[in-house]
Amino acid sequence: MGDFLAGWRGYEYRWDLKDAEARRLLAPFPYWKGEDIGGRRIIVYEEQGLGDIIQVSRFLTQLVALNAEVTFLLRPSMHRLMRPLSRSVRLVATPPEDETFDFQCALMSLPGAFGANSENVPSNVPYLFAEEAVVARWRERLGTMA
Repeated sequence: MGDFLAGWRGYEYRWDLKDAEARRLLAPFPYWKGEDIGGRRIIVYEEQGLGDIIQVSRFLTQLVALNAEVTFLLRPSMHRLMRPLSRSVRLVATPPEDETFDFQCALMSLPGAFGANSENVPSNVPYLFAEEAVVARWRERLGTMA
């Protein structure tokens, strides 16, 4: 219906589901909801499926653009794919011990915190890239399409 802000607010009710707590990072850091983040540290964690991680990870670079220090907590099997982001986003498989963060945020909450709508979704694409060596190996194996 085009009412993105109401949709993002409504999406936050997923945490009220009985089984949702297992997917939430239980840490003492406040939840980031779009306030000034410049010069602050945030840990973002994945809590949905692989497609959601791939699609919404584009918002991580928006945090970096706001001068935030971003740590992305996600399953190790996704680190290789997310490596292009790691120039500006630190990837971790477990919550860093003995570190504090100014904020935490679920990956799927980032669009709402940014007030994303059809006009302002990050569109700097591609933001993920195939590894050159792998591309070359497959090109050699398959040949080129004429």
